[in-house]
Amino acid sequence: MFGAFANQDGYRFRNLAVGSCPPIFGDPKAFVSAQRLADCRDSSAVARQAINDFKTVVISANWLSCQNHSDQFLDTFFATVKTLENEQRQVILIGKAPVFDHYDRRCQEKALSYPLLACPAFTSPLTEDVARVNAKLSAFAERSANVKYFDAAHYLCPHGACSAFDQSGRPNYYDASHLSMPASWALGKRILQQGGVPPPFDLIAPKGSPWKAMVNRLFRHTMPEGKRDKAPGAASNQRFPHPKLWYTSSFGGDHLIGRRFVFGDDDVVRDEYLCAPADWFCEGRRCLAD
Repeated sequence: MFGAFANQDGYRFRNLAVGSCPPIFGDPKAFVSAQRLADCRDSSAVARQAINDFKTVVISANWLSCQNHSDQFLDTFFATVKTLENEQRQVILIGKAPVFDHYDRRCQEKALSYPLLACPAFTSPLTEDVARVNAKLSAFAERSANVKYFDAAHYLCPHGACSAFDQSGRPNYYDASHLSMPASWALGKRILQQGGVPPPFDLIAPKGSPWKAMVNRLFRHTMPEGKRDKAPGAASNQRFPHPKLWYTSSFGGDHLIGRRFVFGDDDVVRDEYLCAPADWFCEGRRCLAD
């Protein structure tokens, strides 16, 4: 979902994910199982260091699981967010998606071999525990100047009914509490179609960079292919009609690795953007947004 927003607004993000580890600074011992404690301690140090490179931090977690370990979790987490806020970072909290206990995404496939197997519809209102933890996250964001909250339940539970399947009957979920990757991308695209990049994600895109719109128009209509060097790892430069705009294509053997768009003088780079091949070879996806 977030990837669809980033593609639309022309920025990149780094994903840090460690299973079953709470997004907190300090010792996670009270909130994880003994088997995961060492990994969570190590990953917390790595994440803390990585965050230093970013002004915006988007945080999602299995809030219910952390709360089940200790009812002190949210207070500890909010202290972590306050630390980020005091460092002049913008924080976006992602609410918990609907949960479907006993969900099996392969149930319909299994029913082909076992005709008597009944697959539940998995359509229900948002459960009270999910609604409760989301309300606490939202209330905390409301009290904090640089903390915002986003909840996809409005899109996943139209008219108050949450479903584990889309309108065509395809599974939305990978397991009981996680959207599948295809469904997450599809949700992001559906949100964009309904109203563009939603708040607070519309605050992330860089402002005051009109060259990006120029790159996008040239990319879609008149971008010339740069002369390709045959040497592995070589790069080729290609000028656009605009005198201060060009791109560099990098190749590894016969494969295109990435493209670097630059706006500036030959010796002074004023702005730049890196994008991967998927950004311009996939239909309907754009390297930069106008």
